[in-house]
Amino acid sequence: MGPSAPLWMTMLYYVVCIATLLVGVVMLVKETVRRLSSLAGSLFRPVHTIASLNRNRKTFNGN
Repeated sequence: MGPSAPLWMTMLYYVVCIATLLVGVVMLVKETVRRLSSLAGSLFRPVHTIASLNRNRKTFNGN
């Protein structure tokens, strides 16, 4: 059996792995929220414009 790594190296390895995983999850969530908010904004603008146009439009029966 070969020599095993010292305890501090093993702990450092796990700390770096967990930190990398957490940073990856945070970046993924941040990008997802940014894309969803930009998607929501992109969808809201035309829908809001169409709704405004329909509200201001005169109907044929005079109402």
